[in-house]
Amino acid sequence: MWSLTNVPHRRAVRAPSDPGPAARVRAPAAAVPVLVLVACAGPTVEPGPTIEQVELGPRIEQMLQAGPGRDSSAYRTLGDAENGRLADAVLAGLEGGEEPPLPDGTQALEAVDGSDRPVRVVAEDLDGGELRGLGLYAVRDGAGVPPRLVVEVPHPRADRRTEDLGPELFTALDADALFVAGAHRTAGDDAADVAHERDSAFAAVDRAVVGRGTVVLQVHGFDDSDHEGAAQVVLSSGKADPDPLVRDLDAALQDAGVETCVYDGKRCQDLAGTTNVQAAHAHEVGATFVHLELAPDLREEGADRDRLVDVLAEVLTR
Repeated sequence: MWSLTNVPHRRAVRAPSDPGPAARVRAPAAAVPVLVLVACAGPTVEPGPTIEQVELGPRIEQMLQAGPGRDSSAYRTLGDAENGRLADAVLAGLEGGEEPPLPDGTQALEAVDGSDRPVRVVAEDLDGGELRGLGLYAVRDGAGVPPRLVVEVPHPRADRRTEDLGPELFTALDADALFVAGAHRTAGDDAADVAHERDSAFAAVDRAVVGRGTVVLQVHGFDDSDHEGAAQVVLSSGKADPDPLVRDLDAALQDAGVETCVYDGKRCQDLAGTTNVQAAHAHEVGATFVHLELAPDLREEGADRDRLVDVLAEVLTR
């Protein structure tokens, strides 16, 4: 029940002529009515489920440590229905809506990026048994659908250090979404190569999210010993005719002293992503796809990587 009770109340008064604490006096004030709220006993209300909050970079590392590694047989794909549920959860984050039901073994998380800005994450539950390699999907709450900019890391661990460069770019570019595959590309007899597997959870989320006007920045890495030429960066739209954005990135990188090669139907074809399924989807829906292949020195932490991130941010946040 509620009750109204008169409670004596005193107000401090300071003498204006004396600033010292000794001159502070207290004068009685008239009693004023104070509303005291007394709640009647009732049934205990159980709190709703809490959403765990994590740091994005370490959570990705934990997923990859626990997930299917090189040549692992633990990698599994989802069926169409479960892929759809996973994609719906990612879309709900971009739309700022409530979380829909998730596939078994996955969870919704609240996270912070490298600048402590909040993001919503859908990922496998680390405590839900053996991980299947479904990946991690981080989005800015309410960024909108289709998103403006998506950073993708399809080959973590295999393309060394792309798993931590991706989150760094997500933060530096203020991208709307970050997708990181959950397994080494050789897992499941190479079925975990999500850049070339249309049935993967990664590809299903990409198809659901990427639409007209979206820019997809997909980060890869190559081994200097396996590829000829002096280029530190290979840029491609996944097709012979490079998009204007690829040309802009090429010019900015060259201005910064970075050796580049742009796929034009002939040059750097082995690193051009011409069979990439995310590139094919982008072309179908009117999105811009940037296939970014990086030499090892640009993926390692240091001045060269910092320079790369700065150039990408300058062009992609104009």
